[in-house]
Amino acid sequence: MTSVEVKEKWRILASAWRDTGPPAAPSPLDVSNYILHLPSAGAFVLVLGCTPALRNRLCLESYTVMSIDITREMIDVTAPLVVRAGGGSMIQGDWLQMPLCDNSFDAVIGDKVLGNMMPDDWPIFFAEVKRVLRPDGVFLTRASPHGIHLLEPPQQRSFSDLVVKWATFQKSGMKLDDACSGLWEDCMDISTDHINPHIGTQQLCRVIPITEAECVNEAGIDSVAISLVQTFIHKYWSSRNARWSAYTIESILQSAGIYFEYVNTYSASDYPEGNRQPVFHFIRRI
Repeated sequence: MTSVEVKEKWRILASAWRDTGPPAAPSPLDVSNYILHLPSAGAFVLVLGCTPALRNRLCLESYTVMSIDITREMIDVTAPLVVRAGGGSMIQGDWLQMPLCDNSFDAVIGDKVLGNMMPDDWPIFFAEVKRVLRPDGVFLTRASPHGIHLLEPPQQRSFSDLVVKWATFQKSGMKLDDACSGLWEDCMDISTDHINPHIGTQQLCRVIPITEAECVNEAGIDSVAISLVQTFIHKYWSSRNARWSAYTIESILQSAGIYFEYVNTYSASDYPEGNRQPVFHFIRRI
């Protein structure tokens, strides 16, 4: 994916992403996993992307925070959500060529950033993260890998089946935005098109009906399901042609291992997909 393509994707998604919940956004336990494995309070932390829930918590815990996002639109729509005093500075910049000094940060956090670029660009990305980190600096990133060694064939489920799944979660007490986020994640998962056993692409248009009306029809007569699909369309329809990357745990560890020492992975249990979207913990190699 080119930088232009990524910028356009996030320009389209900016307003929808403002209110999205887990699994697309980090849950409270995901945020806690980040905080638990950072250096002591007061450390200088770089956040890749806007991620208001994370930045609010970091400021509450007395970290000094800077955020860098690829689009001005994302910065503008999320800035009002950072309510903690000292919410940190926000700048626009490319993660593959960050306008930041060497050895500037004690930690870098990137929530689900790897899917925004193809793994061929990961070496440049990891090298940039290493460059801005201080010696022994911490790099934490939540990812959505497929399988352990190879991309697993996605379970073939229809769009209507996925709507029923997430509408059922909603009826059990899940927030609408969170159920919508889960529906989007599942659709992206089954849209995976393999380039090789470790890398693929995802695109919403591969699995959802062609028209908005057909999407709504897939919800049937259930009012909760209809509301879910209508919210899904409002949030994600305009980005249905945007591409994301699919990848494996092995590909993450192999590419990152040149620049970082792998420490561990941490999973959340407060949302249905948490066990397969772990936070990876790395330390900068000297």
